[in-house]
Amino acid sequence: MTAPAPMLPGAYLRRRRCAAGLSIEQVAVRIAPRPHLWQPVAVRIVALELDAPMPVLEASSLARQLTQAFQFGLGVWETLVELRDDPASQLPVPRLCTGCGCSWTDPCHPFTGHECAWRPAEETGGDSICTACPLPSPPAEMASALESLAA
Repeated sequence: MTAPAPMLPGAYLRRRRCAAGLSIEQVAVRIAPRPHLWQPVAVRIVALELDAPMPVLEASSLARQLTQAFQFGLGVWETLVELRDDPASQLPVPRLCTGCGCSWTDPCHPFTGHECAWRPAEETGGDSICTACPLPSPPAEMASALESLAA
């Protein structure tokens, strides 16, 4: 059985930003020191989330700034960058929630204030989904089959 492909670093940042309930514009306002910089910073955030080519130092600097705006694991992001840039890397692929991007080093703290946990594989079909995220909706044909069984 082959290991799952690692999440792209941009997808990870996007999931963590969305889990924090922030728009790109809100993040730009939090990290840019002056209003005239908000739009250029927002463009850079979009590029980072889309995994667009960007000089390594610029991407790393922006990621460090983003830690001031919302919670995510900088080390997780750096690992994902390494795995993206060097697929032959021997780094372990971090286990990340496919819903919000949390990890065991950076768990969610949903409304209860308690840390999330991993849902059992039989609930998720093998995906890594934390207890703070909703389970994915079943495909349409499964939903109709479930309805007919319930009737």
